[in-house]
Amino acid sequence: MRLLEIFNQYEQPGGEAAAVCQIFDLLSAQPGLQISRATANSNDWLGDTAPPRWRQALWCVSNPQFRSGLRRAHASCPAEAWIVHNVFPVASAGVYAEALRLGVPIIQFVHNWRPFSINGSNFFGGRIPRGRLRSHLWREVAAASWRGSRSQTLWLGLVLLWLRRGGWLRSVGAWVAVSEFARDRLIEAGLPRERVFALRHFWNARPAASRAGDDGHYLFLGRLIPEKGVDVLLDAWAEVRRALGPKTPTLYICGAGQAAERIARAASTDPAIRAPGVARGEEKERLLGGCRGVIVPSLWWEPLGFVVYEAYEHGKPVLAAASGGLVETVIDGETGWLHAPGDSGTLAKHVIALESKPEDRARMGLAGRRWLERSTDPAAWMAAFWEIVRQATVGSPARGTPA
Repeated sequence: MRLLEIFNQYEQPGGEAAAVCQIFDLLSAQPGLQISRATANSNDWLGDTAPPRWRQALWCVSNPQFRSGLRRAHASCPAEAWIVHNVFPVASAGVYAEALRLGVPIIQFVHNWRPFSINGSNFFGGRIPRGRLRSHLWREVAAASWRGSRSQTLWLGLVLLWLRRGGWLRSVGAWVAVSEFARDRLIEAGLPRERVFALRHFWNARPAASRAGDDGHYLFLGRLIPEKGVDVLLDAWAEVRRALGPKTPTLYICGAGQAAERIARAASTDPAIRAPGVARGEEKERLLGGCRGVIVPSLWWEPLGFVVYEAYEHGKPVLAAASGGLVETVIDGETGWLHAPGDSGTLAKHVIALESKPEDRARMGLAGRRWLERSTDPAAWMAAFWEIVRQATVGSPARGTPA
């Protein structure tokens, strides 16, 4: 079996980039499988050496340079299927056209809400639109939901509309959602039920620590953007401070994004809040290993939430919003607690409860570790993945360029 993985890396790497690397590494270790890569990087279209904006707009539809590289990669090692993650903006929608031309089925991993949401989060104007997942072209344009630009949002929205209606998505033999919640939303949006599969990420859990550390803090890890619930987090900590006063635990808010300045101002006026920026490597391990709980207050439909896995690996409970795929990984009352998205009051009560009952922290953290070991086995993931590959490659897509 030969596979080709395609991924357009984001300006700021996150959970999706980590998942893509893990999938590639796992597949690379399988006997009898050849897997190669074709990657693009959004940062290549920034700065002084970037192509002019008009060329970026055209190449977002079909990038001739990237398609040429795809043809060479496929010719040197003809793949039975392409594993596609993100393709925008540099790799371009032309990936799907090239797959049709070559007659290669695509296995499309869906880590966010494209191709139905322009910015991928289906969160704009401060909220998720009501109803089922569907395109909100003009509303996203009005909110400048992608890159803070109405013109760029409009253009990418038209590209996605063309992609859905022009026939290029006929090259997709399987849509792989990373949670049952995501699968249901994609089917509601109109994707064919028989081609949409749920496959939650695996995890290579390291040996559990003999004893969970306790440095007395709580931890947020993620992009500092509204849809991640950073304002909810600040409101909750204000309530915790009113209830506990000088006994308020420290909150580390780690990440980068448009809300970074607001977080830094909060940290400058509240000694219980720390904003060290992006945490990586040993610093991240120290913060995870010493925290009393990880907080995930997302407002958008989080497809999965890798940070939950990281918390469980360290034997930590998770306080999360009941949003998207988080309800499948955080077992309310067992591995943590769930609150309604945006409900800072309930989140604050959960923190206060954990402060008063350290035995609950230990019990939930241990249950989370057991869930991780039971539910994210790489071998089980591989078995499910091979079945998806089999179904995707039973009938290759029709050759030829669609209308």
